[in-house]
Amino acid sequence: MTSRMTAQDASYYYLETSNTPMHVGSLAILEPPEGGLDYESVLRLVEQRLPEVPRYRKKVREVAFGLSRPVWVDDRDFDITYHVRRSALPKPGSDEQLHDLVARLVSRPLDRTRPLWEMYLVEGLANDRVALFTKSHSALVDAVGRIARTAAQSAPETPLNTQISRSRRFSVVRSDLEPYRKIHSRYGCTINDVVLAVLAGALRYWLLSRGEPVTEATVVRAMVPMSVYTQDPDDCGDNDTIQVHPQGEVSSFLLDLPVGEPNAVVRLSHIAHAGEAYSRQRRRVAAQTMVRLSGFAPATMHAVGARVAMGFSQRMFNLMITNAPGPQHPLYLTGARLLEIFPVSPLLKNQALSIALTSYDGKIYYGLNADRDAMPDVDVAATLIQESLEELTDAGR
Repeated sequence: MTSRMTAQDASYYYLETSNTPMHVGSLAILEPPEGGLDYESVLRLVEQRLPEVPRYRKKVREVAFGLSRPVWVDDRDFDITYHVRRSALPKPGSDEQLHDLVARLVSRPLDRTRPLWEMYLVEGLANDRVALFTKSHSALVDAVGRIARTAAQSAPETPLNTQISRSRRFSVVRSDLEPYRKIHSRYGCTINDVVLAVLAGALRYWLLSRGEPVTEATVVRAMVPMSVYTQDPDDCGDNDTIQVHPQGEVSSFLLDLPVGEPNAVVRLSHIAHAGEAYSRQRRRVAAQTMVRLSGFAPATMHAVGARVAMGFSQRMFNLMITNAPGPQHPLYLTGARLLEIFPVSPLLKNQALSIALTSYDGKIYYGLNADRDAMPDVDVAATLIQESLEELTDAGR
């Protein structure tokens, strides 16, 4: 069966270039059960779930001379072993080696002659862990609704905006959720406000570390697509299997992060005030959660968030920050416990950094996807996120 791409899907498909592949990734770290988590088990699980996501068996066929939008057609030569792959690090594989592998995998565009997704089972990690890295094209996501377009002047000039290459760097940050909750309670703001204030502080100190001029008026404009579940995020199935929500929403807005403000609490106050003003006139984009292969709804929310950001002119903001809440209890995949989950959002044209984060089981996990040439110091930015959280925590004592 064939179906024509929607105009929105086609726009995301055509936005892709060799330097800006438009896929969204997710890195899951798993603790295998006693019998281990082997490739055949993952393959069987994916085969069982494919009927729930029929587009994952379809490829794109372009219309000659571009006379009409491309169509989704069944891949009659569909080979699941092409899409679900096995990889390994030299034992004992470190987190740094894993992040280098993810950076290489994220750099490669998906094969347009096949269905637009891939999954990698990565073995050989230290402490007997395994990783599952998935990437899927933004055009696969079944988004419904209107994308809010905000009239705004061009974003300020920053080193975050430059011509980017095909290569990537990937870094992560992991922290407890509890400090964010305490700051949220102390100042009467949202946890998302706290996250953005932490990132504003990290970006401030990153700019200073580069010797960039930073005044009290300096800002970094972020596109912030936020996912909002229509159900309680904790209501995500039992401990036997990973479930997904039937539907969620994504709401987006442009926010000037006050990186020039030296006081961490004042930075939080500015961001919370802007968030309140936005919430009074918020427009949401409905998103039908579709990515059931990995079974983790936030992966879909990040993908839809990226699509929302692509609907804006990249000249209007400096970087994209996506935030998707996850369940606050352990999840399992064929008996393997999900330990950590790091989202990987795509880089947009002339943007050297994108930041995505997901909360899960009492933790917050940041994934920083950066251009290899324009941002060789992405690990510095990752370290500064943790230091910025500590600064904001200490400021209220």
